[in-house]
Amino acid sequence: MHVHHADRVDRRLAWSILLNAAIVVAEFVGGIASGSLALLSDAVHNLTDVLSLVLAMIARRFARRPPSARHTFGFRRLEVLAALGNSAMLLVAVTLLVRESIVRLLSPREIDVHLMLPIAIVGLAANLAAVLLLHRHAKDDDLNVRSAFAHLVQDTLTSVIVVGVGIAARWGVPPWVDPAASLVVSLFIVRVGWRIFTEAFAILMEAAPAELDVEQLADECTAACDIEGLHHVHVWQTGGGERLLTAHVKLCNRSLDDVERILREVHRHLAVQWGIEHATLEPECRGCGSEEVIERHGHRLTDTKTSSAAGGAASAPAAGPPSERGAPCAESSGEKNRTRTADPA
Repeated sequence: MHVHHADRVDRRLAWSILLNAAIVVAEFVGGIASGSLALLSDAVHNLTDVLSLVLAMIARRFARRPPSARHTFGFRRLEVLAALGNSAMLLVAVTLLVRESIVRLLSPREIDVHLMLPIAIVGLAANLAAVLLLHRHAKDDDLNVRSAFAHLVQDTLTSVIVVGVGIAARWGVPPWVDPAASLVVSLFIVRVGWRIFTEAFAILMEAAPAELDVEQLADECTAACDIEGLHHVHVWQTGGGERLLTAHVKLCNRSLDDVERILREVHRHLAVQWGIEHATLEPECRGCGSEEVIERHGHRLTDTKTSSAAGGAASAPAAGPPSERGAPCAESSGEKNRTRTADPA
């Protein structure tokens, strides 16, 4: 079912690429021939969309490749890199449009309305067709699909503006309206480009989802799942909207069966309440030297209390079995390794 859905989205992306490529050719030729900057700006916008749709399609195909021994997470992050590149192209293109629009505002030029208006109407019709192709997937978690749909919607809006400029020019409106409309189109481009850029950048930086409060998550899990605490919490997401988490779970004086049962409860709570289906949980008895929910000073492997009692001297690893070195738990290392699992179920 998922493969069929992915193939359908790919086909619709391919049709959208063909439609936008046809618009680019028509608007470039028509913009140069008619002298319309608004038409040329829309052509540049559509060209960046064609490139972004092509990158999105390539990234989607790579993202479906299975993980390997070297790339254990697969290639899903390529979709985020493609979205980042697409948004960067938009922001670069808009600077050129703004510059030319300002030049045209200072020295307006007449445009050939009889040539510009029909091309603008054709471009609007093609943009509407592309929007209809992808509107069913506008709410997909895939950042590429959402960014592609956002591009197409912005294209349609800008095409409406360009058609409006052509109609206004036929009514004798002054020629400065054309570069002014180009500036409005540029504002649309900045808006969509910046939003996609910041979202892709946050994912690449492994930031927690904007609507997720890590401190609140830890407090709720502690209260709902009968644990002593949740710390060293890391939450991030992929371009497909999948959320992932790693954390230390503090459990004191529990049997191995209880530990496994409680970890299952934590997994269930994270999935139902926070939409986190993939969580790696590490159970602890005595702790790891820090109980901060968000570890701000790096992961400490040594007991800080022991280090301070030694007068601040650098401590070397002690010899002997874990029980003689003051290991966090009294159970054997084999038992603890059995409970350190990504999915206890």
